[in-house]
Amino acid sequence: MSSAPPPAKKKARHDLAPSNPYLPAFRSALSSLPPSYPSLFSPSFDAGLRSSLFTAASDLGSALIDRYAWAVPSAEAVALIKSLGRPVVEVGCGSNAYWGSVLREAGVEWVGYDEDVEAGGLLSHDREAGNRGGRVDPDQGDEAVRSPGGADYARPPVLQGGAEKVKDHQSSALMLCFPDERGRLSLDCLENYTGDTIIHIGELVLGSTPPLASLPWGRSTCPEFQEALAAGWHKVADVPLPCWAHEANAATVWRRTLASEIVYADDDDDDGGGGEEGEDGGD
Repeated sequence: MSSAPPPAKKKARHDLAPSNPYLPAFRSALSSLPPSYPSLFSPSFDAGLRSSLFTAASDLGSALIDRYAWAVPSAEAVALIKSLGRPVVEVGCGSNAYWGSVLREAGVEWVGYDEDVEAGGLLSHDREAGNRGGRVDPDQGDEAVRSPGGADYARPPVLQGGAEKVKDHQSSALMLCFPDERGRLSLDCLENYTGDTIIHIGELVLGSTPPLASLPWGRSTCPEFQEALAAGWHKVADVPLPCWAHEANAATVWRRTLASEIVYADDDDDDGGGGEEGEDGGD
């Protein structure tokens, strides 16, 4: 008598596709707009219709920000971050910590900080937990939460703190997801970071230029941070994210650029001991 086949091994949690209710919610909201919406910024688009559609999309987007996050994670972006193979520290993660939830479920070692663990990152500061996707005391660990519309996700603990906390995580990749809507947290984090990897979520003038002329640097990180990023770092990966027509969001990974000296021999120095010095960027 043949023996029964051995039971299939249960997949480890980090082998499963992470739950990401934000993505179908975004797609549903996007599909509620007229088919002409993707051409919103075409020069031939009717100005009056552009205004009404922009307002409608902004209202839909604001509700999703309060429910989930400022940017929509994609499977490709999560896979990119996981492929780095290192812990991730996110400062300004917001009280929802939605990206942290998705990353942790994918097997990424993630820790998040925000100055306001109750309402950080929210456009609406309504204190009713049901309108913000739920809240968890950092001391209680993970807990399933139900946000409006029935989407469930496990909100990870959010620790209180700001840029100074980066000093405790120098071996981790520093992740920034729309930290600068009202300040310059990104630059403060960069100044406290001696590590070699930055994960930037959102808009950059160095990437796809945001379509709104009034916000040439985007809404994600301040100009001073982006200038410092361009001067001392180089981009090694770029994954576009699902977003509205007035956004240009992407998940990008940056490595610190190492400087090397170039010494030129002085023509008048027979022993070659003098010369000029220069710098050459290298990995």
